[in-house]
Amino acid sequence: MVLPENGLDRCKNDSDWVRKEVAYAINAKKNIIPIMMRNFEFPKDLPEDIDELRNFNAISANMEYFEASFSKLLSMLKSGQELPLEKINKLTNDESLQKEITECLEDVRTNNSAESKFKLANCYKKLNNSSYNEEVAKLYMQSAELGYAPAQNALGDCYYYGVGVEKNIEKAANWYKLSAEHDYAVAQYNLAYCYKYHNEELYLELFKRAAEQGNADSLYELGKYYENNEKYSCAKEYYERASDLGHKKALKKINRKFSKLYWWAKINKKSNRLCTYGKLYRVFNWRFGCSCYIVSYRRNW
Repeated sequence: MVLPENGLDRCKNDSDWVRKEVAYAINAKKNIIPIMMRNFEFPKDLPEDIDELRNFNAISANMEYFEASFSKLLSMLKSGQELPLEKINKLTNDESLQKEITECLEDVRTNNSAESKFKLANCYKKLNNSSYNEEVAKLYMQSAELGYAPAQNALGDCYYYGVGVEKNIEKAANWYKLSAEHDYAVAQYNLAYCYKYHNEELYLELFKRAAEQGNADSLYELGKYYENNEKYSCAKEYYERASDLGHKKALKKINRKFSKLYWWAKINKKSNRLCTYGKLYRVFNWRFGCSCYIVSYRRNW
């Protein structure tokens, strides 16, 4: 936005089209770069709806240093929206988060890489401010289009839950798939859920691929799958692996369900005595105030 001397004096008029354009851009969180020509100064009584314009990073146009000014303009155009320190301080009182946002903004301005944009999006996400959801999704999109797997997965989450973009499960699955192709375990887990009721074979394969990389959620889901299909030895193995990684639900399964009484519902098949599977009864233990499991089985002599 080129600002000549007294260029904003006209904005005192409510119907002025420049004022309306600036107000819309600020409200839509557009990247505004004021280019201040010689002798330009911001009016002291700038209307409230465009007063924030004075806080944007500006460039002083100087024909003597045209190349330097132009290079700075290009870098700012690439960097996306830059929040001035005053605005960052208004968004959060957390000094560590303020510092992190400032560093990420500088990283985006300097490197403009997929990873830097992803980190900046995560910083905005920590603000827990819904007005920044679109900016978060936009940064994830820019990073994802550069092939950055974590950003592709995060963009899939945006489409899955409708955060900053219109909810679209099909688009979410497509972005999860792109990320999963890079062997990103979290995306493999998310994509598996998209196939849960449509393709059981692929659903299991994706969970197993993620589990091989140590994804605790995938290990837990595999445990649930095998438990529901009465393959208890497999279920216990996956639950134990998940609990070793600190998965609370898996640990609860081990402590409550997979006790010694739960386990051996059959006797060694190699025995000459033929055995049938027993029944598993869930009863409420009034003494300890929790459910427990009792296995009963019969022997066929």
